[in-house]
Amino acid sequence: GEWMLSYRHMSMEMEGIGTATGYMMRPTEMSMDMHMFGAMYARSEKWTWMVMSNHLENEMGMKSTMGMTSQMRTKGWGDVSLSGLFDIKAWDEETLIGTIGIGLPTGSIDEKNSSNKNQPYAMQLGSGTVDLRPGITYLGQNEGYSWGAKVYGVIRMGTNDNNYSLGDRWNATAWLAKKLNNNLSASVRLTG
Repeated sequence: GEWMLSYRHMSMEMEGIGTATGYMMRPTEMSMDMHMFGAMYARSEKWTWMVMSNHLENEMGMKSTMGMTSQMRTKGWGDVSLSGLFDIKAWDEETLIGTIGIGLPTGSIDEKNSSNKNQPYAMQLGSGTVDLRPGITYLGQNEGYSWGAKVYGVIRMGTNDNNYSLGDRWNATAWLAKKLNNNLSASVRLTG
């Protein structure tokens, strides 16, 4: 019966890509700012429902083989994700949690540049496809430590209106945290 609202901000900067050969244009830098909004509702002790969306601001610098430079920008709302978390199994200090979700293609895949040509895939705001989002999480905790691992994926279902599909994604992460006091802990994480 409880609700939780969330906001997170993520910023990413990449540069130094301008050494590729054999292309008329190549990226030299890219930045992305993402504002993520979410709402969760705990329907019961076993099920929690979530809805998430994000607002993206992308910018990419390009350089041609002739030395000309240009900037691309896109800004807007991305895809919406609906998902449910459910308890699979619980032990004394450990829990196994499943996630099943779906991504809805609400973000634009028709972003254009100043020449009215489609922006590259990385600059589009959504996938354009309905995406299946499965996952499983293992959590453990005792008085001094917490630990866990998670595997989750995004499986693209078909192609979008522009006749392409982004690739499927699989992510795995594991972590270990030590409680230093009631207000502070230190952790290490491995992600792939």
